[in-house]
Amino acid sequence: MRSLKCQVLAISFALMSGASAIAQEALFDASDYGKANLSVRQTTGDAAAFIAASKGGAFEPISELSPNDWLATLAQPVGRVDVLLQDTQTGERGASTCTGALIGGGMVLTNAHCMPRGGQYEVLEASLLLNYHTLDGVNAARFAMEPVALEQNPDLDYAIVRVDPAAETKFGHVALGPKPQGAGDARIVIHHPLGRPKVMSRFRCLVLNDRSGPPVVPHRCDTLPGSSGSLLFDERGVAVALHRAGGLDASDPTSFNMAIDIGTILQYSAVLSQTPAAQVASSVQAAPQDDPATDASATVEQGNGALTTDQMNNILTSE
Repeated sequence: MRSLKCQVLAISFALMSGASAIAQEALFDASDYGKANLSVRQTTGDAAAFIAASKGGAFEPISELSPNDWLATLAQPVGRVDVLLQDTQTGERGASTCTGALIGGGMVLTNAHCMPRGGQYEVLEASLLLNYHTLDGVNAARFAMEPVALEQNPDLDYAIVRVDPAAETKFGHVALGPKPQGAGDARIVIHHPLGRPKVMSRFRCLVLNDRSGPPVVPHRCDTLPGSSGSLLFDERGVAVALHRAGGLDASDPTSFNMAIDIGTILQYSAVLSQTPAAQVASSVQAAPQDDPATDASATVEQGNGALTTDQMNNILTSE
């Protein structure tokens, strides 16, 4: 029997050959590290123009939810992972952002490619920005992360990083576990696209079960650079997959983004399986079935509160 690593590599290479997968961390100038509102510059690829040119999909600002909404509670432990990088060959520095989530025990789960080590780039500083809901950063809270991951696996593209325990005291932690047998295909992604204030994707946010199998989770949930490390939540509010790369093409209905199955990561990671996030998942009850977030067929016209593409473009590109 092949090792888990060999199986992951074989599936990953096969998938990469059939889809244009792109790691989705957002890149900025080194001087932006530690700031809430990150400046969009031409040197980062003119991300504002990229958003404006994108077609289809919608994001919904977390700031527009009632504090008592179950989705607002679900989003609390999700934050922006900010990293200050240095090129070990040239000494040049830069900043990048991904998304990460508190998993309890003073730890954060994100992608391995968001916390590089042993290669060309070295992480000098890292932090988790929580409660970042508006561009001005009012009420946002930043917590220091260790620059080197406690556990990291590039094949499954996950990293577990220590963070200031005060973050969990204030914002709690997510629940994560394997996808239950017979679970629906609808998902919710909570993330920081382009390092902007926290949003969620739930409009036509679906897993494509006919495209592959664990550890790869193909999905049609809209994401952008900065969404790497975000979680795909099921109707219970339990994270069942870890988003890692983009690949959606508006002109190709067979295209998809790529996530990694949480159940597979739990089998591999002794650290993750012992976290409060993993241990609490089995006791989590299903979300209300009449909530629009659990209805894969919900549309903007049906009044589920989703924003149009133009509305979200204006929010993301406004300074």
